[in-house]
Amino acid sequence: MPLVRREGRFEPSDWEEALTEIGRAYQIKNPQGNEFKIIAGALTEVESLVVAKDMANKLGSDNLALDTPTGSQPLAHGVDVRSNFLFNSQIWGIEEADAILIVGSNPRHEAAVLNARIRKQWLRSDLEIGLVGETFDSTFEFEHFGADHAALKTALSGPFGETLKNAKRPMIIVGSGVTDHADAKAYYETIGTFVDKHASNFRTEEWQGYNVLQREASRAGAFEVGFTTPSAEVAQTKPKFVWLLGADDVKEADIPKDAFVVYQGHHGDKGAQIADIVLPGAAYTEKAGTYINTEGRVQMTRAATSLPGASRTDWKILRAASEFLGAPLPYDDVAMVRDRMVEISPALAAYDVVEPVALPALSKVQLVDQNKGAKVTGAPLKKVIDNFYFTDVISRSSPTMARCSAAKATGDARTNFMAPGMEEDKPMGQVEYGV
Repeated sequence: MPLVRREGRFEPSDWEEALTEIGRAYQIKNPQGNEFKIIAGALTEVESLVVAKDMANKLGSDNLALDTPTGSQPLAHGVDVRSNFLFNSQIWGIEEADAILIVGSNPRHEAAVLNARIRKQWLRSDLEIGLVGETFDSTFEFEHFGADHAALKTALSGPFGETLKNAKRPMIIVGSGVTDHADAKAYYETIGTFVDKHASNFRTEEWQGYNVLQREASRAGAFEVGFTTPSAEVAQTKPKFVWLLGADDVKEADIPKDAFVVYQGHHGDKGAQIADIVLPGAAYTEKAGTYINTEGRVQMTRAATSLPGASRTDWKILRAASEFLGAPLPYDDVAMVRDRMVEISPALAAYDVVEPVALPALSKVQLVDQNKGAKVTGAPLKKVIDNFYFTDVISRSSPTMARCSAAKATGDARTNFMAPGMEEDKPMGQVEYGV
């Protein structure tokens, strides 16, 4: 059920009361334009992203963000050209690659199935693999060049760069560790320049060798519909009203203390702890929703279970909230929402299809031209996943994943089968862990 914070404590509420309270808080805070901000999380489906964006826009705000380290800043790779943020070779293309440079990614943790394809191709061919970024325990051999921007330039200007130039199917995989890095603009400018210079190998009718690996389910969909911060000026606006749409990887320090915060999501994770009002949404297993995977394939989820308690489908919550905020949206069912999605991006009309890359030459404008002269801090690329078993709000709430994490941390495989603090059949410590 919805929760409203009163005198520092959450109290149960009903939907009408919670939404009325949101409308009242909006009137009191009276945010102007970009002082109303929406931050979307890693598991948010396209329907909710579109409805949230339309609601913000109707309230006069373009202040949209993602819950990543740089999610409130304009993206270094831009979103106007799809090839700049997708895995253009497609996942199956790995099995045709003869040279791969991985930049700022640990595919074993970020995309295990994709990693298995790299290993498969490495085992059966003469595939050469290079890595720029923090090294990791890999299932294939690679040449490690270092972890900073200078290492990338060394890799591309040295023997491995020659290998990429001469390869029939060269591939560069750029991980989210680059996108979230302080030197992201410099990385994309360097990579974009190299790809453009050797376009005869990297960009042909048969092959697209430049790839961005998205590790979160919602990111490609957010970029597709333009759910991003449009400019540095917008990013610098101090919000008075913040809506966390399944956003749990946000730092409390990044939310103004005097801002009114609405959290809409599930599992009551980090975002709920800093909220003034909590609206119970649906997990991806509890609703039908549209997602775009890292290669640009539009996919549909189906509800595997019913909604618990008073929780509701997320786009419906946003649609109802728009009435109480004085900005009612012009759709009342999911078919109308999906028609709106197609208006924004016609690619969303065809499910389980990867649209061909169009006008790849335009990607140079955002990858290279807009990033020229970017300053370099020299900070090394770091792994973006510290704990493989705790990567999102659902896994962080899982007793099974907690046991796996404990087994990894302690080196004791027995903790795979019991809660941390328990030994064999003798309860010790957290007996009710995860209950």
